[in-house]
Amino acid sequence: MRKLNTKSICFLILANIISLTAFSQTRRVDVAKSIVNITDLNGGGTFNPGDILEIRVTIAVMPQSGTRTIVDRVSVRDVVPANTTYINGSMRVTTNEGITYKGPFTEASDADAGTKSGSNILINLGRHANGTTGGRIRSDSSKPSLFGSSSIMMACYRVRINAATPYGTVITTGGSITYRMISPTPVVTTTTNFPTYRILLFNEEDACSNGMSVSAASDFQGTFGSGATHNRAAPLAFTTTYVKQNHSTGQPQDYNYSIVNNTSGTGSTNPIVGVPNANRVFTYWDIGGDHTGATNQTMGNPPVAPGTNGGYMVVVNASYKTDTAYRETLNNLCPNTYYQFSAWVRNICPRCSCDSMGRGSGTAGFIPAAGNDSSGVKPNISFEIDGNIYYTSGDINYTRTTPWRKYGFTFLTGPTQTTANFLIRNNSPGGGGNDWALDDIIVSHCGPNLSMNYAPIALGCSANPFAVYLSDTVRYAFNNSYIHFKWQISNVGGTVWTDMTGPGTSGVGIPTVVNGQYQYVTNLPPFLAYPADSGKYFRVFVATTVSQLQLPAGPSQLPSLAAQRLFESLALVSARTRLPGLSGELS
Repeated sequence: MRKLNTKSICFLILANIISLTAFSQTRRVDVAKSIVNITDLNGGGTFNPGDILEIRVTIAVMPQSGTRTIVDRVSVRDVVPANTTYINGSMRVTTNEGITYKGPFTEASDADAGTKSGSNILINLGRHANGTTGGRIRSDSSKPSLFGSSSIMMACYRVRINAATPYGTVITTGGSITYRMISPTPVVTTTTNFPTYRILLFNEEDACSNGMSVSAASDFQGTFGSGATHNRAAPLAFTTTYVKQNHSTGQPQDYNYSIVNNTSGTGSTNPIVGVPNANRVFTYWDIGGDHTGATNQTMGNPPVAPGTNGGYMVVVNASYKTDTAYRETLNNLCPNTYYQFSAWVRNICPRCSCDSMGRGSGTAGFIPAAGNDSSGVKPNISFEIDGNIYYTSGDINYTRTTPWRKYGFTFLTGPTQTTANFLIRNNSPGGGGNDWALDDIIVSHCGPNLSMNYAPIALGCSANPFAVYLSDTVRYAFNNSYIHFKWQISNVGGTVWTDMTGPGTSGVGIPTVVNGQYQYVTNLPPFLAYPADSGKYFRVFVATTVSQLQLPAGPSQLPSLAAQRLFESLALVSARTRLPGLSGELS
């Protein structure tokens, strides 16, 4: 988040701090652990042998109710994860943007603040920290400073995943942080043991090149719906650790989110108005619309005026610690089926940076990051399934030319798997950036292309029966994905369907590779169509296993009526009154 800090707007600073206290975090100290894939820092990806990881522990020391917070003896302890090798000279203390503030430290137990003994890591933080004792951090004066009101820093070290580690291996890391509260009293020592992080080495499959079914994610299939009201009233339909606030010129605050159809705080529809500007949230955030259905996928939709219907998106002002934006358990998944888990994300702040001295991008003496970058902390998003981190987005840079970008991966469900827990986590600390919009969360199976030879009808004359030859071409990207098929017929306009019986009405396709895709053709045995057959519908279902052809319809399963366009083909037989000079079959 960007906070203003010039003398002429001291009242606004106070209002921001009070709002943060009242509606967001209620602790003086916040801590968290995260893992960043340095190898895929630009563009994102899955975890692979040989990748370099940076393991980070964040501590934020904040004021409460106008009183400062002081802690000392701040120490981070960790163990180099199995199946990785520590990279010498990588221990350091950084700002929340990942810029080195102190270090790098040697591995020896000496005067600097880092020590490695065997596989054990010790990094001490704060003023006067050394190789044996943690130092002191004050919310009001310690560096790195966040706009002079809080202090946020990260203890970091790097490892390389061993090259011989096989895919499917889970790399785990835990660790802890200890600090002693000095002010306010009483003096209390706190140790936080971090939950075990699980990183799965995963050989990513190709993207869903043939399209996907309807997303199984909740809340309007992950699109968040639409409306004419700037702020959507209903909170998110899935679990999140963030708290909902209405969007305005000073909200959402850190630790909060909003659901809006325009990221302007006032409803302005001018995305190129200057920076800073009162129509922008905190005078700096982008003005833009959501992503769903945009003609230009990377630009997204234009912002809508107040009272005009527009698609909603989630806007996150990230917490100082890493937190969860999306968590949901989905049932009725298809076993042994390829799915995509992805989302569209946009970095919405061009000038939210705060340097280590607490100076914002509009303040004299401000020191920007490398490349004259003043956008601040970059969003970095991890995607998890069943507690394992499969994929990270890398740092999501701010850009005006392609603001919306899709992140995610394709995975194969287990042979009997029908349920999974999906999670999207903010992997960067907040404060001075890490403000982002989220839209179009997709959890859906990678569908085939089905092409019926009659599109959309087989047309003939009612005076004479005519022969109908129905066939369907099935194409898909992943071998053995949709080899099972069955034909169905409907006599009531496509609302009630019956499995067809007899040779050729169901079976297993024998695919060949055509232009890089697997393909087979299923031919329904030809039949004569009579006037009584007019209005009948025929369709083909495909699935990965025979049992899936019998599953009830649902957005995450095959067969799926909701996904009709992708996973079934449809044809209508129509017999019309014979016209002079016409006979036989028309298509």
